[in-house]
Amino acid sequence: MPSMKNFIQLVTLMLLSAPLFAIPANAQSVTPSVTGPSLCVASSAGCPANIENVPGGTISVAVVLNNTQLLNGFRITVSYNSLVLNALHVRTGTWASGSCTPTPCQILPVFNSTIQLAGTVTVAQVLLGSTTNVTSASLITIVFGVKDFGSSDISISDIALTGLVNGVIDLLPTPPITNGHMFTPPPASAKYIKSAVSVAIHHLKLSTGNVQTLSAIVSNTGTTVAYVRVDFTIVSESGDVSFVSTGVLTMPVGSSGSLSVSYAVPSLPLKYHVIGNLEASGDGLFFVFQAGQTSTTAYSVVP
Repeated sequence: MPSMKNFIQLVTLMLLSAPLFAIPANAQSVTPSVTGPSLCVASSAGCPANIENVPGGTISVAVVLNNTQLLNGFRITVSYNSLVLNALHVRTGTWASGSCTPTPCQILPVFNSTIQLAGTVTVAQVLLGSTTNVTSASLITIVFGVKDFGSSDISISDIALTGLVNGVIDLLPTPPITNGHMFTPPPASAKYIKSAVSVAIHHLKLSTGNVQTLSAIVSNTGTTVAYVRVDFTIVSESGDVSFVSTGVLTMPVGSSGSLSVSYAVPSLPLKYHVIGNLEASGDGLFFVFQAGQTSTTAYSVVP
């Protein structure tokens, strides 16, 4: 990672190394007028990020800079809990998407490193021969994969902003920082018991009705309250696919219960294969498929 001294030297070099990037004389007397600068680890819902998801899902955060004038570059380190999160993608933000002075905005990537074991993402970028005024824009965005249950702060652990101060490149004051957070619901687990999934009518006669009922008996095998449902996929012999789900059953620790769903079958006299996937949640909002808990059955529709 570039040192602070080397980073500032590089930024200065980018501004002064060629006539194309020369600073106009009238710009050298300008002093930044920074009103209420701030940094925030934000999500699409706003600042700060406070995101819930489950293992196997992804979350996205942006490091947002507000109210900073004559910005030329930055170096930032974002830290996270590597036991819970895995940094998948790091992308340049929108901080240089506006107008720059005296030349058009052109970003030079200086450093981009993700150390998963340490749980850090470090990025440094500068503008070639120019500065920009930021009202509210992202410096970087990071997409994380959720790898396990738990929680993680998503924190700005190091930040350096550089800008044009009285005609020279120097460090800008570090703005107030608001960090983000993510969490998972408590882990929940469940399994099928007895005959797993079943159908109420194995040979459904359309002449007497067209309603089929799928059901399953399940148990809570975890150490917390589980919210459980079964998602059914129904495949006809002709290849048509439909989906139905049971309601959600709240299950105390050590309990068992029954789940069912009724639906109108198609009028085609065919055989239908049913696949039931057991899903469990620790909060009733985010459900996780229970590994190994798939059960199948079948029924026929006759005239």
